[in-house]
Amino acid sequence: GTRVTVYSKTKTGWSQIKYKSKKAYVSTKYLKFITKRASFLLDKTKVYTYKGTEGSYQLIPTRKKYDSWDIWYYATPSDKQKFIVGEDSKGLYTGYIDSEYYIDIKYPAKVGQKWDIGYEGEGQARITSVKKTVKTPAGTFKNCIEVKEDYGYIYYYAKNIGQVKTVRDGITVMELVSLKKK
Repeated sequence: GTRVTVYSKTKTGWSQIKYKSKKAYVSTKYLKFITKRASFLLDKTKVYTYKGTEGSYQLIPTRKKYDSWDIWYYATPSDKQKFIVGEDSKGLYTGYIDSEYYIDIKYPAKVGQKWDIGYEGEGQARITSVKKTVKTPAGTFKNCIEVKEDYGYIYYYAKNIGQVKTVRDGITVMELVSLKKK
């Protein structure tokens, strides 16, 4: 039942581990690997700055909760609105306090996963890749989820970051330009 860090596994059935601050080897068959589900939730310690066809805006964490949802500000140079984001074993969501919410990603996040979108389920979204590399002015993000909607939008989500880019008809509609500590 001891937790160890696994450095590598060999083809002959052994794993190099860290045990009591030292490297050691153990038969891989005696190890139980625990994998955490990747999170695509916004990082509450950061301020996100996006630039898009409609101008620039920021997502600013309030560090407050609404039930189990995190409260954020969507801030433009002339306006500031609250919205909420949440994540559970069934998906990643965005919404508004005491109002509707939307499924951004349905879990498990795998190619082919589909869900209804729109106010009355007028269309569908689907995961078309879980290994996209996406470049934005804020950096290069690997192993992003690509979500395509029937409306022609393509969204890209990075692990532990959230949405980094949106494209429609080959044109970048929105992209992350800065990610700074709050």
